[in-house]
Amino acid sequence: MNYPDGIFAIDVTNYRMDTWNGYRFGDLPPVFQLNDNADSFLMNTFPNSYSRLTMSPDGFYYIHTWVPGVNVWNMSFSMREDACYRGRFNTTCGSYSICSKNASCHCIQGVTEKPEGGCIRRNALKCNEDIFEKLQKMKLPEDGECINGSSYSVEECENVCLKDCDCKSFALVESRKSQRVCVKWTGVPKGMRTYTFGGQDLYIRVAASDNGKS
Repeated sequence: MNYPDGIFAIDVTNYRMDTWNGYRFGDLPPVFQLNDNADSFLMNTFPNSYSRLTMSPDGFYYIHTWVPGVNVWNMSFSMREDACYRGRFNTTCGSYSICSKNASCHCIQGVTEKPEGGCIRRNALKCNEDIFEKLQKMKLPEDGECINGSSYSVEECENVCLKDCDCKSFALVESRKSQRVCVKWTGVPKGMRTYTFGGQDLYIRVAASDNGKS
């Protein structure tokens, strides 16, 4: 992995968060505050309450918030409550398929469902004739390759991917310094999922003949 990544486990990777872009990890709210004097990390909780962060023996962490009056700790966030993942990195949806928060799966543009699960392309790719479908609020795949160079535009990063017939998807990872890093992937898109408010734009390569088909 060649770009910043959040790993929450000891020795064994149990859960992989999305790319750190200078402000947030994945579907968490922004946790970075920048001002003229200093940089700091923050976490917004309920006013006039206490929160505690704990990690379980199997490597998942939880945020509990104290509820005054009833005197109980209420779990407000859990890394483990991810319906799109079973066990370690096993996804509920197959290739070319997107998992939503409620673990429902749907195929991306230009592909069709397979009886055994997952999706398959309708038409073969044709390299320089292909186009890209924009998917928003996405968890980025693993094993991306960062492209050296200055800050990229979407068009520039798209051209990099389009010229590489093995490139199946790309994304711009934005940093808090207004730099946009071009990242590309060559494998079949798997384990794709949407976020509620976090995530990144992910561009998936599709055949031009499949434009507009779902």
